[in-house]
Amino acid sequence: MELFSDFFVPSDEKFHTKLKTYFQERRSSFSLAVYISLFLHSVVFAIFCFSALSSSHPESKFSSQRAISKAISEEPDLSSGQDAGMTDLLKGFDISGYNLSEDEKTQLYKKLITSYTLLKDKKPKDELPREITREDILDFLRHKGGFNLESGKKIIPAVPTRGKQGTKLNVLPKSSIRELRSLQRFPSEDMNFLVSRGNVRVNSPTGTKIVPSQYFFRKSPYEQILAQGVRLFYIVEGFPDIAEKTPAEIHYVDTSSENLFQAATRGGFQVVLLSGLSGSSDHRLSSMLEDREELLVGPAFEEHFSRYCDEFLALPEEQQFLYFRENYLEKYDLNSEELARLTGKFIHRNLNNIIIPVSEVSSAFDYLEELYFNKPLEHQFVKLWEDYPDTNVGAQVLLTLASHYDFERRAIGYLHKAYDEAKRYLTRKYRVSEVYNKKTKCYVIKKIFEQLDREVKNRGYASMDEVSQKYIEKQIELYDLVIAMGGEPGNHGLYDLGCLYWDLGFRGMAIDTWGQIDDSYKSEALDSIKEALAWLEDPESAHTLIDNILNWYATKGVNQRLKRLLDLGKWKARGKALR
Repeated sequence: MELFSDFFVPSDEKFHTKLKTYFQERRSSFSLAVYISLFLHSVVFAIFCFSALSSSHPESKFSSQRAISKAISEEPDLSSGQDAGMTDLLKGFDISGYNLSEDEKTQLYKKLITSYTLLKDKKPKDELPREITREDILDFLRHKGGFNLESGKKIIPAVPTRGKQGTKLNVLPKSSIRELRSLQRFPSEDMNFLVSRGNVRVNSPTGTKIVPSQYFFRKSPYEQILAQGVRLFYIVEGFPDIAEKTPAEIHYVDTSSENLFQAATRGGFQVVLLSGLSGSSDHRLSSMLEDREELLVGPAFEEHFSRYCDEFLALPEEQQFLYFRENYLEKYDLNSEELARLTGKFIHRNLNNIIIPVSEVSSAFDYLEELYFNKPLEHQFVKLWEDYPDTNVGAQVLLTLASHYDFERRAIGYLHKAYDEAKRYLTRKYRVSEVYNKKTKCYVIKKIFEQLDREVKNRGYASMDEVSQKYIEKQIELYDLVIAMGGEPGNHGLYDLGCLYWDLGFRGMAIDTWGQIDDSYKSEALDSIKEALAWLEDPESAHTLIDNILNWYATKGVNQRLKRLLDLGKWKARGKALR
């Protein structure tokens, strides 16, 4: 039985069968011609009606123009000379897809003007003159959590990605806001847990769990996640156009295996390979590669870099990378293997995160939350690759982006697994909770999964196997680009591709891929895998040992990493940033 066999509701074929029988019985009769004529006239009429409805779009455009003019005319802090520039600025915000009244649009544009004025007034006097951009305003509002309209709707800036969505404003309906706030009134209701020495001891369906209090009781951006919805997923928004042409060799993976959406066993903690760069700017790396300094890494530098990573960990991921880019990527040669290693180390230490699974519901929501916090970073990966496609740092960027494709695919699997439980929990009169604020998290899971179901089908995917295949193909496409570079990046790409095959259950393909790696590639994990294959004549025993090797290296140091995140206040900082 396929994992997602019940994801799509089969279409009702009774109507089509009746229609076919009807035409077969009457295909030689005169009435057939009459009915065909009637059908064609109905189609023409429908097209006419659609055209008439489409003609209403200009009125919506005029409504926005009138709202902009009214908002500007009622703003006392704007000088007459600023009107034209402000009009162009406001026109660039995308509010398409939402049925806002002209009065609501006027309120929205007034809020945008106010944000513009606040940003302009708070600029340091000694800073070089620079015009406030739409991206500045959206970033400001995003950290404010959006703003409310008098109608009860809430405007929330979309997570910035490549393309139009960089100026997109989401509208959360009044009903959703009311429901979310109602569900959050008693976040610890019906929970059986004990807090002791910074940890929470909670009973879950799979047994007692001990979870750090900072993680368990963290504040989450429920409204923002729900407003962004399925646009968190590439399968809906579209994958970045990384390669100009299809790779010469296509690695096809059969997705019938039930483990495609399963997270590999990683012991007590789930290590999530996330990454990203700043989404707040489209700044181009200006220095030419040949003008960069040589990066000299010694013990003193390594100690300095560790302090640097700790210092900025509490900042939002996108802000962290701004500093890393300024201090390292704009200073040193992006073709340096040392800089590529340093980039990977920074991503691993600061931009990756840890998910602690308590139940299917907690895991599904935690995946959504990580997608939300890291999504703003991804388009800068693509931008960096476009600027410097054949560099070692560029290869590291592609490998990290590939891991995010894998993460999204697993997130969809967790959503599916948690959907039925989330739906049932919301309708229970007497609830037993193992997750803090479980009602709210179930509500967000239910809403986003149902929207994902509709959107995926509307895009022509016949099954979730096809969705999975798409993610895998895109992930392998990135690996192919890195492998084609050869050298250290190519070896790294082969190793990661082999790990993907192994996680999917394709042992032979994984072993063949690892066998293509040069002996010059330094990897303790790969050395252990080769030893397992050489020592054990029994393939089954060798495969079990390789499973253990991969799991061990995946969780190596995870307790120390978790302690570091807690000591430096990773989740506390996120909570303080939410308004």
